[in-house]
Amino acid sequence: MGRTMQASITSLLSFCARLGVMLSVVSASLVRLTPLLTATTTATATATMAVPIQIQIQNQLRSHLSTSATSLTASASASVAAAGPPATPTPPLDYASYLSPASRVRRESAIRALMPFVKQPGMISLGGGMPNPATFPFKGMSYTLADGSTIHLTPEETSASLQYSATPGLPELVSALKQMQVEYHYGDRKLRVPSSLSVTVGSQDGLGKCFEMLLGPGDTLLLENPTYSGSLSALQPLSVKLHGLATDAFGLIPASLDSALTNWNEATQGRRPRVLYTIPTGSNPSGGSQTLERKHRIYDICRRPENNIVIIEDDPYYFLQFTSPRVPSYLSFDIDDRVLRFDSLSKVLSAGMRLGYVTGPTPLVERIDLHSQATNLHASGSSQALAASLLKTWKTQMPKPEFLAGDTSAPYDSGLDLVKLSIPGFELHARHVAQFYRTQRDAFLAAANRHLKGLAEWNEPTAGMFVWFKLNGIADTRDLILRQAVQKNVLLVPGNAFVPGGGQSSYVRASYSVATPEQMDTALGRLAALLKDVQKQ
Repeated sequence: MGRTMQASITSLLSFCARLGVMLSVVSASLVRLTPLLTATTTATATATMAVPIQIQIQNQLRSHLSTSATSLTASASASVAAAGPPATPTPPLDYASYLSPASRVRRESAIRALMPFVKQPGMISLGGGMPNPATFPFKGMSYTLADGSTIHLTPEETSASLQYSATPGLPELVSALKQMQVEYHYGDRKLRVPSSLSVTVGSQDGLGKCFEMLLGPGDTLLLENPTYSGSLSALQPLSVKLHGLATDAFGLIPASLDSALTNWNEATQGRRPRVLYTIPTGSNPSGGSQTLERKHRIYDICRRPENNIVIIEDDPYYFLQFTSPRVPSYLSFDIDDRVLRFDSLSKVLSAGMRLGYVTGPTPLVERIDLHSQATNLHASGSSQALAASLLKTWKTQMPKPEFLAGDTSAPYDSGLDLVKLSIPGFELHARHVAQFYRTQRDAFLAAANRHLKGLAEWNEPTAGMFVWFKLNGIADTRDLILRQAVQKNVLLVPGNAFVPGGGQSSYVRASYSVATPEQMDTALGRLAALLKDVQKQ
């Protein structure tokens, strides 16, 4: 098939997939829904905002948005209502049976168990060994936003952020994140099993603890090939088997998962896998994003009685989707309570803050907390306070995207009604971030088309910050990238770093996140020259 025709078909398939998502959102019947059972009382109270705040937000939105979301606008709960798996859930999962031997023996820290009582009215604490805050040299914190406005933390907020705190996170931040999960994922869905949320030191921290919780020596993990190299590093010491599944431009191929489970032979392959790890949006490294229909098929395979798979949904690029509406998450239609979702603030707020959060069935999230109690205790209080105060500010103030100065592309609109969200400023900022990376992607693909046609093959990512190049005629890209490309002053990542179990790869991962369009053009020109030199040899 000619390369031009192949590219046209790929674009057509991408358009059809996005159209299918939109149609499923519009035509689906509502699933029975309720909020997080463990959410704070404000989580149910903020479904409708106070009239004065509504007016403030509406006035600010008119000055920041050129058009209002009308015909295709829907609340987050409406997007959750996309057609999903059968409405009848499977029998409840026996979560204890999924725990690894190491996780089963974890016990709550006696000192950590006292933390909820420290702020009880009238309590005099002689228990925990908390340092006296009077000795801390910090009395206040303030920070300046990109638009020039300043946020000040009170002495009390500063003191609380600098002291030991509860393992799941500072209450103010946990409350805000829970409400966001209700609006973006849970909607009003009724949960059979209480759900919890815990703040982690970036999503990487939570993933590592999740792997240790669900996998022991000799167990097999189902995961995409290729997959995130950081997860492979976390899995390596656990002595688990990795069963790679085939992927394409739309991520994990359901037929590959179905075949692996249907044809599993315990005599030769060991115990049946019970856990699937997937990066459904803007996958690192492939850039592939699963359509809603594909997610439904994968979920249906996982919930079959003979499989009964727990799904680890690693979704740090959820807010970096370039299509509208956003493709709903696995968590949004998880009627069986079998999904553990990992989110990250690294891609939308700051990578150095090291803040992520895990959401899912309480029996599993609590096990991750037990691991944290024995290691890092909790995520940085200062980072949490920074995020909590920003989200509080964004309830009534709209961010101004200085980083979009000069961007003439169409504004990204997720289709959600900002006024119906508890933190509309966060949603607006997330849209700005998605628009920025969409523009970066377009510039990168334009440079790739100028320099790499006939030398490499790639798909157009619809989310995230990566392009996965297959270098024609190169069986193993390691030497080419780590030695020859470095000598040419262009840096990429060889594909073998993302292959479960290692081995050769003809692929390389490129990121368009930080390079300017001019740098992209120069870098891909250097790569093209290198590939041409190799072909001559």
